[in-house]
Amino acid sequence: MVKVSLIIPIFNLATYVERLVYCLKKQTFTDCEMLIIDDGSSDNSFELLQKFVRECEDGRIKVLSKAHSGVSDTRNVGIERSKGEYIMFADGDDSFASDYISEYVSGIEEDDSDIAFYPFDIVKGGSIKELTKYQTRYEELARDNHYSKRDLLEFLSTGRVGGYPVAYISKKSLWDKVQFETRFETLEDLHALFNLVMRSSELKVSFFKNGYYSYEVREDSQVHTAGWEGFYDRVSVEIDMKKRINDPKLKKNLSSMIYIEYLNHVFNQMNPDQSREMYVFLRFNFFDVKLSKKQRIKALVAMVYLNVQSKRSKNDQNAR
Repeated sequence: MVKVSLIIPIFNLATYVERLVYCLKKQTFTDCEMLIIDDGSSDNSFELLQKFVRECEDGRIKVLSKAHSGVSDTRNVGIERSKGEYIMFADGDDSFASDYISEYVSGIEEDDSDIAFYPFDIVKGGSIKELTKYQTRYEELARDNHYSKRDLLEFLSTGRVGGYPVAYISKKSLWDKVQFETRFETLEDLHALFNLVMRSSELKVSFFKNGYYSYEVREDSQVHTAGWEGFYDRVSVEIDMKKRINDPKLKKNLSSMIYIEYLNHVFNQMNPDQSREMYVFLRFNFFDVKLSKKQRIKALVAMVYLNVQSKRSKNDQNAR
């Protein structure tokens, strides 16, 4: 048994392996294990991992390899193999401070929490992106007393807190019978966190002001190449969350999240053949969801556009 297990899935990240091992080796916290799990990479990621880990001679770092099955199953393998009292996650192409593990552990223990969240930077093209409060600015939620399970569900249902596994540390006991769903390729992390919360009778939840992690956005990553499949996954996750929540306010929050997913999809990679379906959904639910003034205007513009597209598509079909 160690204090904490850090689980890091990797797939075809040969370019980032050396930096990853360096970030792990410089961690100041000693009572931990760092599990790097290669998900059947087709490049030389695994060979490089073995080389750099052997050279750094750090017994805390362990390298595992498995057949390719996706990031969700790889994280599940890490949870199953882990021996820590606490669980943390990192991504193989990100970077983090030398006191990353130490600060996460000391925070959750000093606050006597079940799960603790930390802000982090989103890096794109070498520069830190300006964030909105509905992304990762968890420092704005920091306070002296705990939040409850109900509070965290409300944050999840409004998008105030995302699924980002790298942003929290949790007791391993919370993961009993909880897994990352392999059927989802997008928002699988939000679904897992939601399941973890729902399976807990009660929770002591903390948020902290300081961040120690830099999350790198790559254009070729899964989340940025998902297209229609990604939209379908996001909506499926949010519908599943809505079905399992009884609180009317939280249900309405999730209805609004689903509506915004549809709205955003209109302006991002939507297939013209979906115009009628999108138009009907946006029109039918327009008055039943909570939207900002800007979002209402965007929805009206989208409906006009979709109606025109739908009629054009129908005329094209009749002309054939």
